[in-house]
Amino acid sequence: LTMSAHGRDLGRLAGKFADKPAILVAAGPSLDRSIPKLKEYAGRCLLFCVDSALAPLMAAGIVPDFVTSLDFLDLNFEKFTSFIREDLPFSLITGPKVTPLVTKRVPARRLFWAFQDDLPQKWIQRALGVRHTVPVSLSVAHLSFGAAWLMGADPIILVGQDLGYPVTGQDHAQGTVIMRNELPGDMEMFRVPGVDGGTVVSDRALMSILRNFEDIIARYPGRCINATAAGARIAGTERIRLEDIGGMLPAGGIDVERVLARVPTFDTGKLLGACEESSRLLESAVITLEAVGKVGGAALAGVEDLRRSGGRVDGFSALPGVVAGHLREFDALNDRLDAMQSLWDQVAELTFQHLSDAEADKERSALVRRQEGYLAWLGAEIERIMALNRLRLGALKRFRKELRRLDDFLRWERNTGKSTASPDDLARAVDRCLCEGNVVTAWNLLEKMDISGDAHLLVAAGKAKAAGLDFDAAKSYWRRARQIDPACRKEIAAYCEQEIEFWCGFVERYGNHGEFGDNFPDLIPVWLARIEALLPEIGTVPGPLESIWRKHRGNIGQWLRSGKADLAEILISQWKALSQWIPAARALGRLPKAGDGAGGDVLRDLSELGDGELLADATRLLLARKAYDLALRVLERAVEVDKTQAVVWEEVGDLLRAQGDADGALIAYERCFLALPGATSSLKKMGDAYREKGLDEAAAEAYAVCRRLETERQAAALAGK
Repeated sequence: LTMSAHGRDLGRLAGKFADKPAILVAAGPSLDRSIPKLKEYAGRCLLFCVDSALAPLMAAGIVPDFVTSLDFLDLNFEKFTSFIREDLPFSLITGPKVTPLVTKRVPARRLFWAFQDDLPQKWIQRALGVRHTVPVSLSVAHLSFGAAWLMGADPIILVGQDLGYPVTGQDHAQGTVIMRNELPGDMEMFRVPGVDGGTVVSDRALMSILRNFEDIIARYPGRCINATAAGARIAGTERIRLEDIGGMLPAGGIDVERVLARVPTFDTGKLLGACEESSRLLESAVITLEAVGKVGGAALAGVEDLRRSGGRVDGFSALPGVVAGHLREFDALNDRLDAMQSLWDQVAELTFQHLSDAEADKERSALVRRQEGYLAWLGAEIERIMALNRLRLGALKRFRKELRRLDDFLRWERNTGKSTASPDDLARAVDRCLCEGNVVTAWNLLEKMDISGDAHLLVAAGKAKAAGLDFDAAKSYWRRARQIDPACRKEIAAYCEQEIEFWCGFVERYGNHGEFGDNFPDLIPVWLARIEALLPEIGTVPGPLESIWRKHRGNIGQWLRSGKADLAEILISQWKALSQWIPAARALGRLPKAGDGAGGDVLRDLSELGDGELLADATRLLLARKAYDLALRVLERAVEVDKTQAVVWEEVGDLLRAQGDADGALIAYERCFLALPGATSSLKKMGDAYREKGLDEAAAEAYAVCRRLETERQAAALAGK
């Protein structure tokens, strides 16, 4: 909402492109086949694309008129990061729940807000004067359709809207930033009617999107054409191939820019008024909630006294006057709270789950009355309502903090930062915008100013460029700032540490291998490269980055011990960007493959770290790479550093045995047992190897010693107890 003065109401475009054709590009796997024709048609229609499809289009030199973005996950920002160092000529259409990174860091030519019929947004719509909403959108493709519908476009032509997997193992078009080349093995897949007959593989999530599309299309008064190259059939659409729609497009094109240039930005005056009104209502609710808490506590204490006294009370009329008075006041205050419905609508998403839980508690209270009587029920009901009110109070205090921050920013923005402001005012405006994360706004202000001799503004320019991922430009500004004022080094370092923590959050939340959720480990090198670009400004590895490395280092070790060397290899390669800063990552990243040479310098690097576990894991990785000679040298060093790592000799023995080298296996098992006399499993395996060689007497001796050691261990354990 701090971007509201820079946003525009999509509703202002209602009917402005009546009867103009619109092509809506989604990022389904079949989009690759449609790119050539889309390049030919660009400029002759309204061209919408979902954010996921932006990368494939831009790579082909196709610039859409509108890009739609809806997802609230910060990960969604990655769909734009390849382009945010440029001035982007398209307009961005977002919902108010989209991640603020998109609205605040993507330099689109214009920002349009599309509102849905969503209860918590109603007060914002009223305050901003929004009269038109788009159909409820379960996906960003629905938002594209709703926007085109609102503008009056006809026909609406769907491209790349596969809603299935016509290309085996591929869930998006090539070049899409966030995609999977292998579908999850546990995903429930089934076949649905295809756009050209036959069937296509799909899943439940895509079918939910398809049903939502069909519901929207059923209400759309115009003509809807499915020109997707492959995929699922969408009821209510005509099937016409993309190659055959050229005749529907005007030869002279559509002057989209002329129409968009006339749409003003939002007037935030009414939004400020709404903030004031909400604040007044909120303060009244907080006072009432605090009062009802005290009265409820007194009423509950009275009920508990009656229960302890053992008196029989069958209904309200039988309550003592004081308790009844507390309950009347309790009910009156709660009625006053319930009457503040417009406020509860605003915080509905903070309280919805609690309200649902409260309804379940109400059912339990009714059961208490049947089983334990009126007083027990009354106490349970008071406690239930008080618990709900505590949750309401917590939600309001959280909302109050955000509302005050928004109100303060909007007031400041209306009174400062104008083109007539002084250089000092503009400098303060830049700082304020950066503080709110409004990076594009801050940079637009900086471009109006001569910052060449001002260290503070050069630092700010560097921050804006770093947030926009132009690290070379950021470093250039910071270098000039330090030349003017060396003391600004601390501010630069503090900012870089903050941004590093921010990107560490992406690695931690979205970069995990094989874990549940929105995980894209192939993007880890991208995020680590951004971190690496900022580290020189700090000069050391900050805590959040060390924490993530420790976690990933643990994963690498666990995968190597469980034989999943392929996963370990991926993660090790992803940390190469930070090899200069994390010695263990550098050492693992430099391990050679079979035939790459002796690797003496690698052994030296590993040895200098003095980490036996790291040396042991390096051994496992070298064994997986079949670099056996170096693996054994590294293992010998691992045991020198930490005798417990001799367990890897047993793993070497297993490997040699599997390769039919019983003699080599025996030597390896023996080395494990000599270093770790308690490792009876290696002794038993020695016996197995002897038996395979036909040396039954030696095998029997090994088994006997193994049994004796096990017996002694059990006896020692019993004695210890």
